Amino acid sequence: MTQFAKTKGMIFVDPLNEVGDWQAKARSIWPEFYFRVGGKELIDEVLDVIK
Repeated sequence: MTQFAKTKGMIFVDPLNEVGDWQAKARSIWPEFYFRVGGKELIDEVLDVIK
C-alpha cells in the first residue's frame, strides 16, 4: 500500500521528533479518555500485557 501511495505522488517523511516525544504527549492525555475505554484499571492491564 505504501508503494502504491508513492507511485501516486505521496511523499513520506520521518517525524521531526523522536518516537518517545510523541508517545509521551499522547499518553499525557489518556486520563481524559479513560471513561470511554472502560476505566484506568483496564488501561493499566492492557499496558502490562503489551510491554
